[in-house]
Amino acid sequence: MKKYIFTADLHGNIVQYNKLFDFAKQEKIDMIIMGGDLTPKNAERRSVIGQRDFIINELFPLMTEFKKTNPTEIALIMGNDDYKANHQILKDNQKTVGYHLIDETPLEYAGFYFGGYTYVPYTPFQWKDWEKRDLATETDTSFRGDTREEGFISQGDDNKIPFNIYQTMMDSAIDTDLSMQFGTINPDKLVLISHAPPYDTVCDYTAIKDGTSVKYKHVGSRGILSFIKKYQPKLTLHGHIHDAAELSGNFYEKIGKTTVANVSNDHLTETLKIIKFTLDTLEIERITL
Repeated sequence: MKKYIFTADLHGNIVQYNKLFDFAKQEKIDMIIMGGDLTPKNAERRSVIGQRDFIINELFPLMTEFKKTNPTEIALIMGNDDYKANHQILKDNQKTVGYHLIDETPLEYAGFYFGGYTYVPYTPFQWKDWEKRDLATETDTSFRGDTREEGFISQGDDNKIPFNIYQTMMDSAIDTDLSMQFGTINPDKLVLISHAPPYDTVCDYTAIKDGTSVKYKHVGSRGILSFIKKYQPKLTLHGHIHDAAELSGNFYEKIGKTTVANVSNDHLTETLKIIKFTLDTLEIERITL
C-alpha cells in the first residue's frame, strides 16, 4: 500500500523543509506533495530574485540530495505568494532535480492521477499573479467583502506590472479551468491538489481583523467547490488558509463522496504540519512534527 504525505505554505522555511524530507525518508513515504507557497515571503527575500535564489540554491539542492538515496516521488505546485515569473524555472528543472510540477499535466502514479491547480479567488493582497474569478457566471466580487481590485503581477527579474482584477474578467474562471483540465479523468482515480480550498468548508474558515474586532468567515473558492460537487474526485488537498483547521476544529470533511482536506503552516515557527494518507483505503491523519 502506497504512503503519501502532503503539506503547504512552508514559505521558504528551510527547517520545515528538512523535517518534511527527513520524515519521508524515515517513514519510507512513496510520494511527497507540496501544495504551494513554496518560497519566502519575508521582507528580505520577497522579490522575484529572492524567491528564485531560494528555489535554485536551497530547494533544488535539498530535493537533489534527497533523491540520491530515496525513490520517493515529489509533486508540487506554486501558490499565490510564489511569483509567476519563476514558474518557468520550476518547469524547466523537473528532470534534472527529480520532481513533478503538476499544474499543467497531471502525474499518473500507482493507478491514480495527481492534478494541481494554483489559482485562487481574488484576495485582499497586492500580488495578483495567481488570482482569478471563481465562477464563469461571476462578474461581481462584492460578496467576498475584502477584495483588493488594484495590484501587481510579476514579470522578468523584478518588474511590478500594475494590474486590475477586471482585466481578467473575460478570461476563463476557476470552475471552467478545473473542468477543462480534470473533467475527463475518472473521478475515483483523481487526487486534486489546489492551493485554495473549497468555499464554506472546514478548510477555508479564517479570522479577519476588522478594526478592533475580529470576524470569522469562509473565504475559499466557490469554483473549486462547484467542481468537487459536480465531479466528485476521490480526494482534494489544499492549503492557503493557515488557521482553518484550528478555527474550524477539523482538517477534513466529506463533500458527497469526496474527502476534502487542508493543512497549512506558520512559516515563522519550526513546527511542521503534514497530512499522511493512503488512497486504497483512504486512511488520513494530520501529523505535527
